[in-house]
Amino acid sequence: MNIRRPVESQLGLFGTASHQTWSYSRLKSLRRCALEYKVRWVEGQEALFQPGYIQVQAGRLLHQIVREYYRTPLAGRSHQFLVETYERLAPRSPTWREDLQGETRTLTDLRFFAHSKASRFQPVALEVTCESHVAGAVFGGKADLIYQSDEHPGTYGVLDFKLNDAEVRVEHYVERFLQCAIYYLGLPDQYRQMCGLLSIYVFDTGQLLETRVEPSLVQGVVGIVEAALQRADGPEFPPTLNPFCSSCGYQTLCPAYSKRQWRKVGAGA
Repeated sequence: MNIRRPVESQLGLFGTASHQTWSYSRLKSLRRCALEYKVRWVEGQEALFQPGYIQVQAGRLLHQIVREYYRTPLAGRSHQFLVETYERLAPRSPTWREDLQGETRTLTDLRFFAHSKASRFQPVALEVTCESHVAGAVFGGKADLIYQSDEHPGTYGVLDFKLNDAEVRVEHYVERFLQCAIYYLGLPDQYRQMCGLLSIYVFDTGQLLETRVEPSLVQGVVGIVEAALQRADGPEFPPTLNPFCSSCGYQTLCPAYSKRQWRKVGAGA
């Protein structure tokens, strides 16, 4: 039975002890498909759910370049610096250079970033370790960036980078900012006390999404995590068709998957 806690008491949840350690990826897997969660996290068959080489490399490279960008005073040469850093750090393999989703995609994403509002954020700290206690589970991870807001003087924000917009194409803002909010709840005190904004930057589109930290957001995060954790111990782990099924390495064994069924799900996503 779910007991709804009053909004004013929500923050008290994040200091409780727990033996269970979670990553956001693990929570995302559980919410997306219980069978995926079982195979990936309970049975340990992680390799079945890894994205392709080019996508992994692009994500890692973009994060690395952006970290260098925020560490370096630029004086108005943002795009030039990003391209120079790409040339220094990019993979040298022919597969990367020839694949449209390798070099061409990454350089396009860097051009988007150079002209984005996110490129003008004033960095406070990079890769900040967070430990959030939510509904009896501990979430560990690193916030990509803590930044100073020019539009809201004296206010910090948490910025999370995503390679594509698949995760943020949801209607409800709490789901959209779930990862960012979990990191916010686990920030060290010196950052959290001044933090009032959550932001997501999507590399492939150049889109920046922003929201304020409100009590309703905190309550929504707790509700989502509580609902997900109820499925974590089974005994049933039912499959759920979703837009990520086409890249799942378990699809030939999945009792719910068929290309015809998935096309209907993918078309509606």
